[in-house]
Amino acid sequence: MKKFLTVMLLLLAMFIFVSCAEDEDDENEAADTGTPSDTAAGNGNNDTTDTAADTGSETPSDTSDTSVPSDPSDTTPSDPSNPDCQPNCAGKQCGSDGCGGQCGTCGEGRICDVGTFTCQCTPNCDGNTCGDNGCGGTCACLNPNDTCDPVTKTCSCIPVCTDKECGEDGCGGKCGTCGSGLFCDNDSGKCVESKCGEKICGKDEFGNQCGGCGYQERCSIDQTQCIKCSCEGRECGSDGCGGLCGLGTCGDGQGCNAEGKCVPCDCNVTGKVCGRAGSECNMECGTCKYGEACSADQTQCLTKQCQQISIKDLIQTSVSDPANRFFDYTAEYTPNNGSSKNHISLTFYYPPSDYIDFSRIYFNTCTGDKPNNVNNACAFIKEYTGELITKLYFAQSGVMTITGGFNSNGSFVAPVDRQPIFVEVDMNTGELVPNGSCYVITTSPIRAKAK
Repeated sequence: MKKFLTVMLLLLAMFIFVSCAEDEDDENEAADTGTPSDTAAGNGNNDTTDTAADTGSETPSDTSDTSVPSDPSDTTPSDPSNPDCQPNCAGKQCGSDGCGGQCGTCGEGRICDVGTFTCQCTPNCDGNTCGDNGCGGTCACLNPNDTCDPVTKTCSCIPVCTDKECGEDGCGGKCGTCGSGLFCDNDSGKCVESKCGEKICGKDEFGNQCGGCGYQERCSIDQTQCIKCSCEGRECGSDGCGGLCGLGTCGDGQGCNAEGKCVPCDCNVTGKVCGRAGSECNMECGTCKYGEACSADQTQCLTKQCQQISIKDLIQTSVSDPANRFFDYTAEYTPNNGSSKNHISLTFYYPPSDYIDFSRIYFNTCTGDKPNNVNNACAFIKEYTGELITKLYFAQSGVMTITGGFNSNGSFVAPVDRQPIFVEVDMNTGELVPNGSCYVITTSPIRAKAK
């Protein structure tokens, strides 16, 4: 019995020994094979992302990095939300790579030309300096009378007064002043006798003042008298200087006449068939056919053909004030009927209406310095004998579009929708002159230059 027990104990001991040996082999095997991270370490890698990169995975190495390498051969997507997008930086120094990234940035003083994807130099010129512009070119002086000092690289103005007795020197100064009784012809720079003649106010052809009017007075159109600006005895209309008397307008069916009184506007009573019910009325009694003009008594349309004229570009005058959006233009026209002084005059505030309808401009709203009517405009043709205006023509009809091609500096190109007709009027009342002449402007479009 004792032998039997001894044998059984030996067998149990051997079983336990074998089991422990197998466990130890399993542990050693596990240590030899290692975990995935240990395997990566044994292969010289640091983490699972490197393993993915080694196995050809398309997962970006850093999804938070959206920068685009400057290397054009790098096709790593720059937009993580669109991993299929392939950046294109071939031949590009800067600008978009097509995938939401950039192909590079430009250095200080350079900007990216998005058309060529190249970095371009920005010239450093301010108008007062000259010489090297920092980009291989040169800075030029803006004032035509300026010269460049090669040492200080600054622009300085050289006055131009050769053969001039007076007038501007081109640098903000004067070339001289004229003696008593003489005035400066700014075009020639010579001192000349006054061209005022019978003019007592306004300016002569050289821009020299012929005299001034008193307080609340204005210069007449022919510049031979000062007209008092007053509302005395007037219940409507203009005070003569741009102000209004009363409410300025009359009630329905009425108009304000030249004496500042409200009068009925009734074509049937007066027998008028064309033109306004009165020069004061915002009401038309009828229109004449193209090329015809309303007779002086407005009872018929004259069949005589108005003389056709063409006008040159409108030029802004010294009265123009772009800062306050007021523009005053003059233009020569041909044929000019003998005097080079003859011209068309156009004034308006900007913005005017979409178009200027000359039939809606009234004489009594154009007698002041600036227009005061629904079109914010006035238009005249003035004819001279010597230095004085002896005939005045006022726009009777015609339409030109102006806002579409208008610039803030006052230049514009205005297509003519209906050719303007100007009729001869009394210089003081605006009434049609019996058997007076008329003009039709054939130019289209009408152009104006900046001051």
